[in-house]
Formats: sequence, C-alpha cells, structure tokens
Amino acid sequence: MSDEKKSRRERRKEELNSIPREYKPISIWGYFGYEVLFAIPVIGLIFMIIFSFSKNRNLRNFTLSHFCLLVIFLVIIIAALALGVGEILGEIAEDYFDLYISDIFNF
Repeated sequence: MSDEKKSRRERRKEELNSIPREYKPISIWGYFGYEVLFAIPVIGLIFMIIFSFSKNRNLRNFTLSHFCLLVIFLVIIIAALALGVGEILGEIAEDYFDLYISDIFNF
C-alpha cells in the first residue's frame, strides 16, 4: 500500500510505532489519568517517586514538573503559616461567619 492510499490514522500509527520507547508521547487521557493519580494524597506521592525514574522521558519530565509544583506549594504554605497569615485569614472568616449566622437567626 502506498503512502498516498494510507489513511491519516494509519500513517500516524506507523509514526508512533517508529518512535523509540523512551520518547513515546503521552496521550491526553494519559495526562488526565496521571493528574488524577497524583491528586491522591499518599498514593500519588508514591507514584510520583516511582514515575520520576521512568525510562519514558515525557512521563519523567511531567512527573518531575508536578513534583516541583508540589514543593513550591508546600513552601508557600509553610511560609504563610510561619508569617501568621493563616491566623489572620481564620479571624476574617470567623468574623464573616459570625455576622452571617447572626443575620440568619436574628429575623
């Protein structure tokens, strides 16, 4: 079968099969699945560690970028707690809910 007669899907399949395993792209559903997996608290962290040593460079880079994002969020949260921002936000929320609840029960 010549290249002209092959469908676009068949040509794409052949291209993907010719790519070495370490460079195979991740599908859209693959990215979605990994995001869901990494969102699970303890299991996600374990899989992040496992996938960070993957032979597939795309999966490894995606996992490492997700892990870096997790570290950045943790640093921001720790800094906010150290500066007392959590206490200030808690007081603001408490004042808001006190007013809201008092408005509901005081007809």
